[in-house]
Amino acid sequence: MLLGGTLVGGAGDATPWEFRFDGSGWNALATGAPTLKGTTAIREERVLTALQPEVFDPATNTWTAFGQNKFRTSYHMNFLASDGRFYSPGPNFFGKDSTWRFDPALGTWSLYAVNNAAPLDGTIGGILYRPDQIMKCSGLGLFERGATKSLLTGLTPLTAPWRNGVNAMGRARQNQILSMLRTGEVIATGGQGLADNGNSDPDDDLPCKSPEIWDPNFAQGASIGYWYGADTTIASGLLAPEPVTRGYHSSTVLLPDGRLISGGGLDEHPATVFRSVDQYSPPYLFRPDGSAAFRPRLKGAQDHITWDQDFKVTCPDAVVSACLIRPGAATHAFNQDCRYVPLNIVSQTAHRITLHSPPNANHAPPGNYLLFVLRDESGRKVPSIARWVNVGSTQTTYATWDTLPPAVIGDLQVTAMTASTQTLQWSAPADAGDNSNGKATRYELRFRAAASLGTLDEFFESGRPLTGLPVPGTAGALQTYTVTGLSPDSVYFFRLISRDGAGSDRNWSAMSNEAVTPLGGGCPFVDTRTAGEWAVENSILGRSLNGALALDSYRLRYAPDVMDGRAHLRVRENEQEITTLDQLRLIAIDHAQGVRAYGVGDQVVLGTRTAAARVTTTAGADVTAQVDGSGVGFAGGPGDTLYVEFSAGAALLAASEKATMSHDPFLIHDGGKCPPDCGSPLRSPADQFSAASIDAQVLSSSGLLFQEPDGAGGWRTVETRHPRELSDEAVLGGIGHGPVRVVFVGYHTIRFLGRLKPASEAFTASKLPLLAARHTRLGDVAAAVDSIGSLTTQLAPGDSVHLVFGWTAVPEGQVRELLLLSRGVYTANLPASGRPADPDGPVEPVVTPNPFASSTTLMLSLPTTRHARLEILDAQGRRVRLLANGRLAAGVHRIDWDGRTDAGRVAGAGVYFYQLEAGEQRRSGRLTRLP
Repeated sequence: MLLGGTLVGGAGDATPWEFRFDGSGWNALATGAPTLKGTTAIREERVLTALQPEVFDPATNTWTAFGQNKFRTSYHMNFLASDGRFYSPGPNFFGKDSTWRFDPALGTWSLYAVNNAAPLDGTIGGILYRPDQIMKCSGLGLFERGATKSLLTGLTPLTAPWRNGVNAMGRARQNQILSMLRTGEVIATGGQGLADNGNSDPDDDLPCKSPEIWDPNFAQGASIGYWYGADTTIASGLLAPEPVTRGYHSSTVLLPDGRLISGGGLDEHPATVFRSVDQYSPPYLFRPDGSAAFRPRLKGAQDHITWDQDFKVTCPDAVVSACLIRPGAATHAFNQDCRYVPLNIVSQTAHRITLHSPPNANHAPPGNYLLFVLRDESGRKVPSIARWVNVGSTQTTYATWDTLPPAVIGDLQVTAMTASTQTLQWSAPADAGDNSNGKATRYELRFRAAASLGTLDEFFESGRPLTGLPVPGTAGALQTYTVTGLSPDSVYFFRLISRDGAGSDRNWSAMSNEAVTPLGGGCPFVDTRTAGEWAVENSILGRSLNGALALDSYRLRYAPDVMDGRAHLRVRENEQEITTLDQLRLIAIDHAQGVRAYGVGDQVVLGTRTAAARVTTTAGADVTAQVDGSGVGFAGGPGDTLYVEFSAGAALLAASEKATMSHDPFLIHDGGKCPPDCGSPLRSPADQFSAASIDAQVLSSSGLLFQEPDGAGGWRTVETRHPRELSDEAVLGGIGHGPVRVVFVGYHTIRFLGRLKPASEAFTASKLPLLAARHTRLGDVAAAVDSIGSLTTQLAPGDSVHLVFGWTAVPEGQVRELLLLSRGVYTANLPASGRPADPDGPVEPVVTPNPFASSTTLMLSLPTTRHARLEILDAQGRRVRLLANGRLAAGVHRIDWDGRTDAGRVAGAGVYFYQLEAGEQRRSGRLTRLP
């Protein structure tokens, strides 16, 4: 027994033994003096065994008796309490359950508490469930059902009463095991039951198969503690029984993951049962509906602590309590080593939590403990997975009490790409704190395909770790790392954290910004909500020279996670464009298995694909194997040409036939990035900063031309396709069945060229109802995107629209595919400050946002200083608000309209027009105010 750091034992006349492990087993060596260090050393033989304290001196390897003897019966309990005294609460004899206390300063035993009302002289099961509180229950030979008592230590002798429990244990048992749970509760497992009687059927012994949990925080009047699982008449009140009877000499051990492991025992089972173990998951690991509870994520902890000091742990979740538990194993008796030590929470800041260690060695004797933090979930305390910490009198050299992690990395980015690699770059973070050299000591870089690493939990549980990372450099130094083995068809999300030199695995920084595989010029993307996270689908819509809206049909790659009959999509503007949305429809295609659904405009066709018979380049190289869908594809650049031939059986109609669904449509699987200059200032057009010029340049420098013979020895273009940002299959309905020539205008990759063989199976196409459309800036835009009309929705850089669709049941035996039909257009977005003025007049004002809910901004650029008048008109041409009327200098001007009239009243929802007069020039445009 460790008494305040000193080893104390009980004297006897048996020869002491020393046990050593030689790598193959335990060997007992008889010795003249005990040499156990830091281990319980109390011995007992029979009834009325002498209990005389002894002190062990490790310097001389000797025991020295001190203090008076005190006699106890077998299986006597001894606890070191927080006041530094020894408490021996039984078993006693002569019908009294007296508790004696030993004071090491005086070397004497004294009577501390007496229980005459309900003798418990058979009780051998007890536990120190708090540093200053003892509980004992059940009995030795009388199966003391209901005999649960608790006692406070540290009080004036003979004034501390044994307190009854609120209820009795549900089953009479003896020799049970008591273990501490991380919630501060006590669990009773194993032991012998009243129904056992040593018969040949061990499985009828329910008491020692059924666990019970005692909650010391439950009080009713003067009674303390409530047994859960005690109600044997209500099935729902029972805790799950063990698969087998453990019985006498079984044991239970607490595990760091929140469960317990139970094994051994002595009953009528075969020896294989005695050698087996079972794991038990207590109720606090689950929600009432049976699903797993969300556990606080204890990511790191200081692994060496001393008494009465603050120490740090890393946890991104708010917690309400923390504790140390010293687990231990014992059989059919009390367990002095098993103790629960609550910890005070000093502070919580972001992912750092400061705790205060136990005040002294009486509260927490030296040794290894499990550290838990707990969060509140609807009144229930849910524990973390534990971290091992060592409590001792000294700190290790690396325990610096550093409370500051390295700075957050905020400039992580992808700087270079190939088909299978991406190079990341970032600035090394600074670090502060005790004994810091000003820089981090280690990085942790993780990534995931198709979905963001939005939380620290996702970072550790879903992120794929990378090895061979560089050593952190001096703060501010640029560092790089190249990720290999990537797929050209995927978007990857990267995050980085760093750790300082404080030791162990504590002091991790918060996550860096998220670096994402570059997606070209920033066209709008659609994402699907899958299993609680957003999966990146692909780009949608396209550009046009005149801003005309067009229909786009896209088949979703990911199945949405349907929650409460709702599916969630998101359309977002990828930071560099302005998108106009007129309508969004989600079409459910239900059909038999074995075929795929494809969208051709607003039509649907089912079919299976057939690869081209032969594909060659202009130089005659055969690249058929590269575009049959099994390889990485053919990566072409401007001017590259592929000649596509089909077998005779595929040519059902003449090559000149146009788009109908009576022949096999052309199928292409492609994907690619914008040209190198997409989205950046162009150098060739005269007005290099014009949005229209950028759109024209991108359209003319990217895409694929699909041509067929013109009958006069030449080729004519019948389809022009601008591939999506990521790989995608598309049906081109206007191409005949003869040979096809594919001309690369920009840099793109083709992975499949072939035909779609329409299937005869029937299918059902139904529009899923749009339940909600929420714009991040404008609010509710459901009316604007649910139907075609004059009302459109604008997505400026960084905007997104969250869409919620109602879900319908999938017919039995069929599969469902989803087509997103979007009508809209996107165009280059450059700030007004980047557009040189037209010598003949002002640049067209840019209105952001439009539509708007409460206010909007008009940005205009003047080539020279001149008189300018800007006003807002209603649909009848009447002035609503005069925004500017005076001399404005050359340059860019930002003019806000708060949605009010000249009289200060709020203008109603509807269509309005701005009118700008600058010198002799005039510009006008439309604005839409939402309700």
